[in-house]
Amino acid sequence: MQLLLQDKPAPSAVSLPRQKIPVINLLAESPQQTIFEHRWCGKVAAIVCLFLLFAVPVWGAWLLSDFIQPVIDSAVIQPLKNITTSWPDVLKTLFVGNYGLFSLGLYSFVWAFPVVVLIGLSLSLTDDSGLKERITATLDPWLRKLGLSGQDLIPVLSGFGCNVVAVFQSRSCSRCTRHACISMISFGSACSYQTGATLSLFNAAHQPWLFIPYLSLLFFTGAIHTRLWNGSLKPGQNQRLTELTWLQWPRWRNVTWMLKNILRQFITQAMPLFLIICIVAGMLDYAGITRWLSETTAPLLHLFKLPAELMPGIIFSLLRKDGLMVLNQDGGSLIQSLSTSQLLLLVWLASTLMACLVTVFTIAREINWRFAAAVAGKQVLSSLVVALVISQLFIHEA
Repeated sequence: MQLLLQDKPAPSAVSLPRQKIPVINLLAESPQQTIFEHRWCGKVAAIVCLFLLFAVPVWGAWLLSDFIQPVIDSAVIQPLKNITTSWPDVLKTLFVGNYGLFSLGLYSFVWAFPVVVLIGLSLSLTDDSGLKERITATLDPWLRKLGLSGQDLIPVLSGFGCNVVAVFQSRSCSRCTRHACISMISFGSACSYQTGATLSLFNAAHQPWLFIPYLSLLFFTGAIHTRLWNGSLKPGQNQRLTELTWLQWPRWRNVTWMLKNILRQFITQAMPLFLIICIVAGMLDYAGITRWLSETTAPLLHLFKLPAELMPGIIFSLLRKDGLMVLNQDGGSLIQSLSTSQLLLLVWLASTLMACLVTVFTIAREINWRFAAAVAGKQVLSSLVVALVISQLFIHEA
């Protein structure tokens, strides 16, 4: 308004040519061709690219967390435990117990935050470069058979950072596919807490290589689960874009802006809810309710040829996905006694039986409680069916 009132050119207008802004003649030029547009190799290349976009950040986060954890244990957590030795039992349970705000809360942050940062960075680079649109357009025909569209793939991938953030991002989905997308996020997207706990458990059992079979099983069964419960997307629903998007080098300013939004959602929305659940879990543990639930429901594990001592980890994982890490107690002696198939089955049940309570609450808030209950019920059924198949085919002794 000031420039209009002055009725003269803006002082900065002279500097515009110096910025060397690229100008593309959209009528004469066409977007770059890549391997993703190849008839036979395009979909394979898109899947490989997606795997690398997820696997490389997770591997880097695992190395970083594995390096930081001993430092945090000795420099922070252990001194805090020493300070609280004279505190009342209820306060010790809440702050430095199995689910204490200082102990497991900080421990979980060490395993979760690097995953969120690196996966968020990977997604931001993919988004700003235009590579995201190429991948989603390439995989759109396959995703439509699962009841999803290519654009729904982004919230699903965001779920590997945080399921709560991914459910929020599902607002960008069409009305035809949002329910299917949320179902896929709840079942098949291993959030940072789930990924960190799984890596920690496999590492404590001296079988870190199991993470790849576990992740492959999660992808495969998640696709089947979404297809069976939601059906395929009809040809007339949610028409896909057929024109190619332009590719460019990522701009650091845009990448940092998107990454800040992801981290802001994690810090201000997901983390406080996780800490509240941590307090609730600590109170249940202090009151002995968790022990009673474990003793009551432990016989159910015999159906899957698993020892009853594993039930606390499964119960706690329903509250928070990092609840599985309580089985790391005593140096992981319990999980080290399990066979490879039993360890895989344990992690499968704990991670897929139900989404964490924070995710369930978020789904209910975004849609409604009826839909959240339906998603949870379908997920329980799918998880138990796969667990029974694993136990019958690969586990020959309890």
